[in-house]
Amino acid sequence: MTVGLIEPVDSGEFWKLSFHPDLQREAYVTEPAAEESKGLAKKVEELSKLGTLVLVGLYVLGLLITNGHLMLLGIADFSALQARFVMTGILFVIYTLILLMLPVSLVFGLWFGYQIVKNMSTGWTRLLLSLLAILLCLWLVVELFGSIVGYMLPWGRTWDMALKNEFKPSFYIRDLVTCAHQLKDAFWHAKIIFAGVALQVMLAMFLYLMGLWGNLKVSEDAHKGLVKLAPYLSLLAAPSLFLLIMGYADSVFPNLLYNVGGGQPHIIELHLKATEAPLLLKELPALNRDNSATSTTTAPLVLWHQDEAFFYVTPASVHAISAGGLTAIAVGSIQAVRYLAGYIRVGSDGRIDTSHVASTP
Repeated sequence: MTVGLIEPVDSGEFWKLSFHPDLQREAYVTEPAAEESKGLAKKVEELSKLGTLVLVGLYVLGLLITNGHLMLLGIADFSALQARFVMTGILFVIYTLILLMLPVSLVFGLWFGYQIVKNMSTGWTRLLLSLLAILLCLWLVVELFGSIVGYMLPWGRTWDMALKNEFKPSFYIRDLVTCAHQLKDAFWHAKIIFAGVALQVMLAMFLYLMGLWGNLKVSEDAHKGLVKLAPYLSLLAAPSLFLLIMGYADSVFPNLLYNVGGGQPHIIELHLKATEAPLLLKELPALNRDNSATSTTTAPLVLWHQDEAFFYVTPASVHAISAGGLTAIAVGSIQAVRYLAGYIRVGSDGRIDTSHVASTP
C-alpha cells in the first residue's frame, strides 16, 4: 500500500500528488500488524469456545455420575447448578486415564525390564537378572499408580509417606502390598474391568489406524480386515463408556474423597431442635443416640446427600440401604451439625461394607 499527499505547487492554483516515504513505510508496518491482531483474536475466540465446550462436557459428566450414584439410593438432584459437578467430571477423566494407562504401563514395564538384561549375560544369570528387572519395573508401576489412587481414597496412604521413611527396604516391600490393595479397591470391579478391556481394544485399534503402530509387521490382508472391522468396534464405544460411568458411579465414586470430586459420604451427628427431637427420635429409633425421649443429639449418621430442604441419612451401623432405608430430615429441624472423623467403605448398590467412625464423647 502506498500513501500519497496532495501538495500545492504555487499560490493554490495547481496541485500535485507526491509520495511521502515515512507514511509509505508506516502503512507497510501497520497492515501486517492488523492482520496479526485479527488472527490472535480469532485464536482466543476459538480457545474460549473450546474451553466452554470442555467445561460443559465435564459438568454433564459430573451430573450423570452424581445422579447415577444417587439413583441407587432412591433420590436425585437436578435442581441447581453446582460447580462441584465439574470437579466430579475431572476426577472421572483422571480415573479413566489411569484405567487405560495402567495395563499398558505394566506390559511396557515388563517388556522394558526384559530388554535391559537380555543381552547382558546368558543362562541362569540372564534369567535371574530378567526376573529382578521385571520385578523392579512392576514395583515402580504399582507404586506410582497405587500412590495416585491412594490419594483419592479416604483410607489410602498419603503420597509423600514413601519419602518420609528414609528409604527403608522393609517399608517399600510392605508398601507394594498397600498400593496393590489400593489399586484393587479402585479398579477390581466387574463393570470397570469389562468396560476397560473394551476401551483398550478400541484405543489400540484407533492408534493403529492413525499410523502410530505402523511399524508393526502386519500383512496387507490383515490390515484391510482391521480397517473393515473398525466401524463395528467403534459402535462399542458408547455402551462401553456408559458401562464405565455406571460402574464408576456404583462402586468407585462413593469411595473417593469428597474434597477431590468423589462421593464419599460424611459421618455426622445432628443436634435437633428441642421441639422436633422427641417426635423424630421416637419415630426413628435407629437414629437415637441414648434411647432417651428428651435427647436432641442423634447417633452417628452417614450423610449420603444434602439439598436445600433435606439431609438424607442412614445410621452408620446399617449394612445396606435396603435394610435401614434413607431418612430425609428437614433442614428446619436441625439446630447444628457435627462432622465426625472416619470413613465408610461403600459396596455396590449403596451397601455399607464397613464403617470406621471415631468415638464420640
